[in-house]
Amino acid sequence: MRRKIMPLLIAAVLHLVLPGAGSRAKQQDARDDSVKLSVAYVLLDAQVLSKKTGLAVRGLNRGDFVLYEDSVKQHIEYLSQEKLPLSIVLLLDVSSSIAPVFGRLQAAAEKALQQLGPADEVALMAFGGTARVVLPFTTDKELAARSINEVDGAGLEQGTDINEGVYRAALYLKTFVEFPKRRVILAITDDVPSRVITSPAESLVFRELHENEITVCGLMFQNPVGRLLVRQIPGSIKTYALETGGGVLSAEGKKLEANLSELVEHLRTRYSLGYISTNPKKDGKFRKIKLDLVPEARQQMGEVRITVRSGYYAKPRGG
Repeated sequence: MRRKIMPLLIAAVLHLVLPGAGSRAKQQDARDDSVKLSVAYVLLDAQVLSKKTGLAVRGLNRGDFVLYEDSVKQHIEYLSQEKLPLSIVLLLDVSSSIAPVFGRLQAAAEKALQQLGPADEVALMAFGGTARVVLPFTTDKELAARSINEVDGAGLEQGTDINEGVYRAALYLKTFVEFPKRRVILAITDDVPSRVITSPAESLVFRELHENEITVCGLMFQNPVGRLLVRQIPGSIKTYALETGGGVLSAEGKKLEANLSELVEHLRTRYSLGYISTNPKKDGKFRKIKLDLVPEARQQMGEVRITVRSGYYAKPRGG
């Protein structure tokens, strides 16, 4: 009995003498989780939402998921929620339909970004016909929000090129964010391109997103006049979000603040899953991914909606 009591007494004393020990232990756990993920892992960022409430489902473990790569079942080696740090590029459309709401957007971002953790970082990019970095990655969320009002179209080509904006944001994440941080592009736009011929091509943008494990999300303003263009010009935030497992919400009216906060909350509470593929070939081919809950977990959790990227290119990370 003494052997069982003594460790508990020691732990209680340490907690009283070192009140910050618990938080430091959590930070160490997060670092340990990052170390566990070697470059051999395929890392997935998955969102699990309750269809009834729209809230993130918490508390799932590896045994609750079933994962397939090209129809072959895979063994999930790693699972965490809210542990791996986020690197988010806020990709801001500077077209005339969006610029008038920058003030409201800044206020909404000030609230939404405070949900992020201390290690999470945010960068700000503006895009029109081309794209540029307004604010490099920072963990100062207030600075990131304030910088929204400083965004303008200076130095950018006229027009709106969705493909160009997403592509440049993806390259920026690829260059400055190392594995295993979670890479996200959060585009704030009406999703209406104005260039019939875009560069780069949609297929090249998709490849960059999949190769670098980037999730695209969107906060959408409505532009009824431009709806026909979306059908004619390849490349849209909605399409990129669907393929990479991201979410898209409306920014109209009073929804702006609530839905931006909801998007950030969903990003923060996504599950990170790591596995080593049963197919060892690094042939550069695209492999399809399917993620679901096992029947027992679905029965316990009720109806859920799972979003995850559609697949990845089998090549050495960074190659």
